[in-house]
Amino acid sequence: MVIGVMASGIVAGMIGVIAMLIAGFSVLAALAFYPVAGLIGAITFIAMIASRSASFTMPVAETHELQVQ
Repeated sequence: MVIGVMASGIVAGMIGVIAMLIAGFSVLAALAFYPVAGLIGAITFIAMIASRSASFTMPVAETHELQVQ
């Protein structure tokens, strides 16, 4: 999971820098935005992982059996 958080931060940062350069911002502004975009990407990834329900960690058959008993 740590590798996923790091990768999502790097990819989000690079996409943010490329988008800012295409939009016409200066290189300095784009490089200053890189950590912000990376942080947003990493936080988004962590939020997606944290929002998973118990059904992803426990098979559906087991959760159903627990509810029936």
